[in-house]
Order: sequence, then structure tokens, then C-alpha cells
Amino acid sequence: MVKISVKPTGIIRKFTDQTILEIPSGQNSEDIIRLLDIPHDVRPIVFVNNRKALKNQDIVDGDELTIVSLVMGG
Repeated sequence: MVKISVKPTGIIRKFTDQTILEIPSGQNSEDIIRLLDIPHDVRPIVFVNNRKALKNQDIVDGDELTIVSLVMGG
């Protein structure tokens, strides 16, 4: 298990308010989106340690994830 911090922003906060997660080793950003039940229609984008996550990038212990959405109101 690895411990990560998660910072949901904007509309993503409607789906999760979790800030600390313990997840199995070998998870990637897509796995985290599924784990948090964030629908793909809000077009979530994950940043790991302030860099855009690569699609198959493993999340490791101590990573800081920021999750943003391209969907905006207006």
C-alpha cells in the first residue's frame, strides 16, 4: 500500500473531498479516477507532483495529486 495526497479542484470536489488515500501499489492516474468514482464526462486531468500525469504513470508513495476538470460553468 502507498499513501498519497489528493487535491480535488473545481467541479471535481462534487465527487470527492478525500485528501489522503491509501492505495495498492502499481496504480496509475486512471485507476485513481475510477477509485474516486469521478465520471469521465467531466474530463478530469491529473497532475502528479505539479506535472501532468502520463497515462500509465505509476503513482508512488508520497505523490501529491491535483485533479482538475476541463468542464467549466459560465
